[in-house]
Order: sequence, then C-alpha cells, then structure tokens
Amino acid sequence: MADADDRASTQRFGDLLPLPLPPSVCGGLPIEYLTRTGRRRRLRHLSFERQVAESVFALNTLAGHSQDTWPTHPLNEAQRSSLRLIFTA
Repeated sequence: MADADDRASTQRFGDLLPLPLPPSVCGGLPIEYLTRTGRRRRLRHLSFERQVAESVFALNTLAGHSQDTWPTHPLNEAQRSSLRLIFTA
C-alpha cells in the first residue's frame, strides 16, 4: 500500500525539470502541395512549435541539465502542467 502511495505521489509531484521537448505534431502534405492559405497556416504552426521547443530548451539549459538526461515524455503532473502553460502562453 505504501509503495502505491509513493508511486502516485511521485507521478503527481515529481521534479519539474528537465522538461521533455514536445514532439512535432505538424504533418500532412508537403508544403509545395498546399494552397497559399494552407502554407501560411503551416508556417505559422511551425513557428509556434519552434518557439515552444526553444522555451523548453532554454529552461532545461538554465537549470543545468544536459540533453542526454531529458525525458522523452512528461513523467509527472508538474511537467504536464508546465508544458500546458508554455503552449498557452
């Protein structure tokens, strides 16, 4: 019982840093096949993804974590919540 409580506590209140780099979610047709409006929309989305990745990279670097220690996905609720805030900022 104590192990389950400890595990649940770690999943909710683990270390915030290092944050995982968010995966690129932009997919679909190559940009050459899109209309002008579609190209603008795709480029705007790619710019937003790059800004989010740069923010996460900067936070992890300022905290002194090397890239080989960064997780591939959020490990706890603190990281999930922080990534949500970065996405909406």
